Amino acid sequence: MNGIVFFNPYKISPLLPGKDLFIDRVVLDQKIIIPKDTIVLKNNFQRVSFLVSYPYYGNPKNVAIEAKMDKIGSDRWERLKADKSISFTTLPPGTYTLTFRSLSGFNANYAYKKVILVVPAKFHQTIWFTILCCFLFVGFVISIWYIRLYYQKMKSLQLQITIAKKTKKLVATVQKLEITENNLKQEIKQHEMLVKSMSHDIKSPLKFLSSSVKHLFENSTIQQDPKLKQQLGMLQTSTLQLYEYVENLIKYSSIFIEGKKLEGESYSLNKLIEESIHIFEKIAEAENNAIINSVPKDLLVKTNKKALSIIIHNLIDNAIKNTKNGRIELLCTTQSNILTLKIIDNGKGMSKELIDYYHNFYKNPISKNYHLGLHMIIELLILIEGNINIKSGIDKGTTIEIMVEYN
Repeated sequence: MNGIVFFNPYKISPLLPGKDLFIDRVVLDQKIIIPKDTIVLKNNFQRVSFLVSYPYYGNPKNVAIEAKMDKIGSDRWERLKADKSISFTTLPPGTYTLTFRSLSGFNANYAYKKVILVVPAKFHQTIWFTILCCFLFVGFVISIWYIRLYYQKMKSLQLQITIAKKTKKLVATVQKLEITENNLKQEIKQHEMLVKSMSHDIKSPLKFLSSSVKHLFENSTIQQDPKLKQQLGMLQTSTLQLYEYVENLIKYSSIFIEGKKLEGESYSLNKLIEESIHIFEKIAEAENNAIINSVPKDLLVKTNKKALSIIIHNLIDNAIKNTKNGRIELLCTTQSNILTLKIIDNGKGMSKELIDYYHNFYKNPISKNYHLGLHMIIELLILIEGNINIKSGIDKGTTIEIMVEYN
């Protein structure tokens, strides 16, 4: 229009936005649905968009539409974009209120539009499913408890049966042990009777025989006949050895009846060794061996005398059997209430296999066909809680150490 327009500003009314808002379109997963005050959405929807219409033909900048959704963690009003739309994605199950508002004048009055959105829950998201799960869980716990209780009852019953069987076997074992104990007591009594019989019926005649042979050997008539003197000397030595063998056997038997014990009174170790040397003097002379007692004469010990006597006797006997034209020496040391008795010879010695056997025999007494004397020594050492150490080599002599408590 060309020309000049005249108007009276007091008679002109401003063009203001209306008081109503409208939902123009609702797009659910790219499909348009009819707008309603309450819209039910699918529980697996991906995206929903709302487009708002507002009856106003003035300057678009005068229109400011805002929206707010409850239950989504934000109470702030959000301004719609230029296309007057708002979108939501995958809402959890529940009922939501979507509110739109816009200024309808210059006096801060708003026009509102509300839409109710309903997102139905899946079966596993319902309260009934939760209650059902709770019941199932409680039922499962109760079932497990009853199963466990049944298991414990069965286990207890099985245990009772096992205990009954074990008790029955134990009673039978106890009865067998009682019978064995009675048999052992009877054997010990028989053993004691045997020792007494040997002491009385064998030892005494042997002692008399030894004395008689000695008396004959010292007879002047016998001394004039060298051949007869030699034979009687051998007979005297053999008789004395037999007597000492029986004496040691009696001591050995009585030791295992009495058990480990220290002597009530101290005795001289040197004198005890001299008594054993005296028995082997003639045999040592026949083998051209020298036996030297280097044990101090003033050393007194309280170790089981019978056991120590047998140990010394067998040590000297073994040394003489394995040494010719040599030297056998006995010596000792003491330290911290432990007596270490050594017997050293320069005889034919022992193999490493034999030494290992005797060291292992001390730990695990399983006998083989080796020297009986060392077996007896080790068994006595085990009884009196002593120890043994053997050092030797073929043709290098032998050193045997005996460690026992002496005081």
